[in-house]
Amino acid sequence: MSINCGIRHSRRPRWPVFFLTSIICFYISILFRLPESPGGSQQFVGQFATTGLQAEPATGDVAGGLAGADSLRIERQHGPVHLTLPRGYTLPEPQQRVFETADYQLIAYSRSFAQGELMYVEIRPPGSTAGTDSADAGSQAADDSSADSDDGPAKTPRFPEENFQIMVSFADKGEPVDRRNWGYRAFIALAPALTPGAHPLRVSIGEPGHLRHYGHNIAVADTRFPVYTSQLDLGRFSDQTTSYTAEELALIRRSSAHKATAFARRTPLQIESRFAHPRDEHHVTSPFYSTRVVQRYVIKNGRRQNLEPRRNTHTGLDLRGLTGAPIYALANGEVAIAEKMFFEGNVTFIDHGMGILSVYMHQSELLVQAGQQVEAGQLIGKTGATGMVTGPHLHLSLYIRGVPVEPLSLICLPVQ
Repeated sequence: MSINCGIRHSRRPRWPVFFLTSIICFYISILFRLPESPGGSQQFVGQFATTGLQAEPATGDVAGGLAGADSLRIERQHGPVHLTLPRGYTLPEPQQRVFETADYQLIAYSRSFAQGELMYVEIRPPGSTAGTDSADAGSQAADDSSADSDDGPAKTPRFPEENFQIMVSFADKGEPVDRRNWGYRAFIALAPALTPGAHPLRVSIGEPGHLRHYGHNIAVADTRFPVYTSQLDLGRFSDQTTSYTAEELALIRRSSAHKATAFARRTPLQIESRFAHPRDEHHVTSPFYSTRVVQRYVIKNGRRQNLEPRRNTHTGLDLRGLTGAPIYALANGEVAIAEKMFFEGNVTFIDHGMGILSVYMHQSELLVQAGQQVEAGQLIGKTGATGMVTGPHLHLSLYIRGVPVEPLSLICLPVQ
């Protein structure tokens, strides 16, 4: 009897163990499965998510796919800025530098004052209190009636309306300024190629012909941009024996001309105190300004001969998105381009004014057209795999008068 019991024990079916193991492995694969990026398998998820405003955790069954996009986004007020963010996204707190002179107060903001970041500058009259103005302050009377004293209503300091000028330069390059009711503002690129160290931020102020000149130093930190060593095969784009059709060559020439026109635009600044993350989830698959090695080869006599690979600099940010996932505008602006291009695929350029352009590449569907006004957070297209890509995603770029910066370095700034 004991022998029979032992035999039964040794032959007890093991399917429950296998079943449990399979279930565990399945859920582990779901938790840790990350899509391959064009630059390799390394992922940079929330690389700038340190401290600051954190969105609520995601709820429900949808996790950034093709449905339930609205339930994956939240509205937040962060200082003067109204934000639309993916649930779970942590917004970094910007750093600031403050300079006081007899003629003005200057406050510079940046996510990190490092190479590849965007710097936002406010210049206010002496005695101003930063952060108390709205993006569009409305009437002068409403602004000037903030507090009463024995001498009457307190007046908000103002720069003169006439016979007055402010000029700004950074790293010996002139930068345009935008007049607001409370003062002036400027958006300045800390170029990826800018040498780390102190760079002069100069301000000239006063009556035309009688300007007073000031200088301040902005310390720019080194950014260690990622370098991928694995080689990327782009198929026909890596094959140097590929010949393009007359239609493709015409599309390439037309696309280049349209891009040049967009980059040359200088329109009034439209950026207000409202920003939006361009996706309904935050998952970086290829970081800004990463270096990627692209294979190059030729086909001779049916055999592939490898050439010296080419190193490409990625001037945008790749965000995960299945084909058909929503794309939203970063900020207010006018659509400068919404068309099919050869390398970019279906692409949208939004002109935010003063030479600031955001670019959304490889879309499966364009939902806006050139000349259309869009607002921050407006649905403008759907992610896809058009153009020179290895899979569906959103390539997002932000240019400040032709200089690329990390696109999401804009949305944490307290713009007024």
